[in-house]
Amino acid sequence: MKKVLLVMGLLVSAAAFAENVNLLDELNALEAEYQNLSAQEQARFEEERTQAVSAQEALSRNEALHAELSDRVSRLSSEANTKFYKDQYEELAKRYENALEKLDEEMAQQRAVIEDFQKIQSLRAN
Repeated sequence: MKKVLLVMGLLVSAAAFAENVNLLDELNALEAEYQNLSAQEQARFEEERTQAVSAQEALSRNEALHAELSDRVSRLSSEANTKFYKDQYEELAKRYENALEKLDEEMAQQRAVIEDFQKIQSLRAN
């Protein structure tokens, strides 16, 4: 009877130890998955930061270009009334205005990228 109880005790101990080992393995796997996910999150954040920096640089260049083109449009529009080729000047001014509209759209996209990153950055800070 003592042998049976001893064997039963050993089996229970072995089962408990095996469950403990399985739990530790599972916890280690969860930790590895967490670390992997954290690394992916950081990589994505850095990618977003790079895009935002590029968008900010492009936006700065485009703002300067926008000011230059706006000045040119107003100059062409005012000069058109005093030139021999009034129609051509007006047509050229319209083409500049179209280019300005496209530039405005591009600048809006760049601002959106920057704003999205700022939102991500503020959420990360919390």
